Amino acid sequence: MAAANDEHVDPELGRALNDDDINILKQKVGQLSKGELDRVNEIYRRFSNATSTIMTMAMKQAQERDLEEDETRDEREGKIVQLERMRRILNSVPSEESFLRAHGKVWGARQHILKSNASYFLERDYSKIIKEDSNQTMIESLIDIVKETYDKLTKEQQAAYWKQSQEMLRCVAEFKQMTKDIQL
Repeated sequence: MAAANDEHVDPELGRALNDDDINILKQKVGQLSKGELDRVNEIYRRFSNATSTIMTMAMKQAQERDLEEDETRDEREGKIVQLERMRRILNSVPSEESFLRAHGKVWGARQHILKSNASYFLERDYSKIIKEDSNQTMIESLIDIVKETYDKLTKEQQAAYWKQSQEMLRCVAEFKQMTKDIQL
């Protein structure tokens, strides 16, 4: 993979992958047999579904919740628009690329996902692992929305997020098992 400036590397989760990194990963995955590629595509699909489910839950909860004391209707509508824009972008990115960009981050956070450790995700700085591009500000806004609203979710809603996060982790674990013989 391309060398990265140390200031843009998260010690636990690595760095944001650039387009060259993704192309190299795609070439390496392309070395798998047809049967293995079919299984990998199923992993990509399941991962994409879990991501989409999380975005759908976030949209629904943002639309249904009451205004906060310090929040205007326009601010809430702005958050909903940001979530909708992010959902559209996620849906437009091929599931392969979305998975390849995220799988290392999910794997790096696996212990926290397994333990449902919300504070790990809510208290961290994500600036080193977000790709610097036209979507950076929107992704940072999405992270801020999640950080602001997570504690206001019911236990059932939080459990639903963790269930989808754990499905994403299962996908990554299966992928890592399948690709252990090629150097990713």
